[in-house]
Amino acid sequence: MKLINNLKQFLLKGKVQKNVSWILIQNIYTMLLGLILTSIAARHYGTSGYGLINFGASFVSLFTFIAVFGTDQIIIKDLSQKKYSIGTIIGSNLFVRIFLSIISLIVSQLVAYKLYDNSTNIVILLFNINVIINCSDIISFYAQSKIKNKYISLSKMISVTFFSLFKLIVILLNLNILYFSLTYILENIIYSILLIISYKKIRENDTVIFRIDKDYIKELIKKSKYYALSTLMVTIYMKVDQVMLGSIINDVSVVGIYSAAVRISEIWTFVPLAVITSFKPIIFESKKENREKYINNLKKLYNIISSICFVFFIGIVVFGKIGILILYGKAYLEAYIPLIILAFGTWIGVLGNIHFIWMTCEGKEKYSLLYSFVGSLLNIILNMLLIPKYSFYGAAIATLISQISSNIIAFLFLKNTKEIVVLLLKSLNPYNGIKEILKKDFNK
Repeated sequence: MKLINNLKQFLLKGKVQKNVSWILIQNIYTMLLGLILTSIAARHYGTSGYGLINFGASFVSLFTFIAVFGTDQIIIKDLSQKKYSIGTIIGSNLFVRIFLSIISLIVSQLVAYKLYDNSTNIVILLFNINVIINCSDIISFYAQSKIKNKYISLSKMISVTFFSLFKLIVILLNLNILYFSLTYILENIIYSILLIISYKKIRENDTVIFRIDKDYIKELIKKSKYYALSTLMVTIYMKVDQVMLGSIINDVSVVGIYSAAVRISEIWTFVPLAVITSFKPIIFESKKENREKYINNLKKLYNIISSICFVFFIGIVVFGKIGILILYGKAYLEAYIPLIILAFGTWIGVLGNIHFIWMTCEGKEKYSLLYSFVGSLLNIILNMLLIPKYSFYGAAIATLISQISSNIIAFLFLKNTKEIVVLLLKSLNPYNGIKEILKKDFNK
């Protein structure tokens, strides 16, 4: 009973907890709609059509590090510390994001033009346009810094509702996969409009005048360059498996089956990531107060997040095969074994997100590049060796080894990082997370 009561208090009391609740509500709603529509689309378009969509999205994601350039790891800290005005931070970040998104589109389309056919190139182009429209998401970081996700969550739920309707219309009219890809752009257009409307509510009494500040942009690029390269490396070892499967096996239906495993292995991560997102400002603040409180907050976060991951991992092991049958049908049943392997890798990967908070607080941004480089390089090598012989089973194994290598092993060889490795390893015992929730001062 105490465990349940503390969880209720965590979700219902205080700014952070209410923020987590809104993020959870948003993600549960979008997850349910996503599962329903993914199930319908995967069956309607088959493994080949579903594989093409996921291949296009994965290919574009390899280049989005150019568009984001690691700034998403910096902006919340900048908004919390208020060294520059809010208008300068948002305006400069928005300018940088739009400019770099256009460069990302040009580079990725040139590469795609040389490698793939017209249909694949059109799908890739539509996802690239989506990246540019998504620049408005800068406003959501402002909401996170103020621990006010309510309006962002409402905007997302409304846009996803329309997105789902658009998808259903495309499927009911039996339109081809290119029209289905177009619905992603329509969703983000609606979301961007709602974000702009929500911004006025989030701002409240703040006087915000958007400015583009050259000095701030220089500082931003300097701080985020390590995260940009790190993001590229992380994206490689998270997405390159699907791209390499489609290229090496040369069969998008194989990508479709593997994508089903990836989708289910990641779909639950919104729960721990919502908690991590809401804890960020608290950890940044505690770092300024005293080290003991700062380390205790990190320890608490590792333990709670790992326990959440453990529960979902066991659920996937027990119900994964049934889930695949219900969502995708018999044609995708081969995805079960890769699903189990990927789910464990996702557990480790989610805990790795807390590393980013520690690195930002400690000014160790360059470490993110080194550890992610290890994971991505290893993943590429392992995919090249394992995919030709073991297909998507090999891709799943490569991803798991990469997650363990980058989030645990690599940190053992870096200076002053053993402390967080110990916190991560201890958190793998789910009992530690339960003890954190049962503590009397859990919500303090």
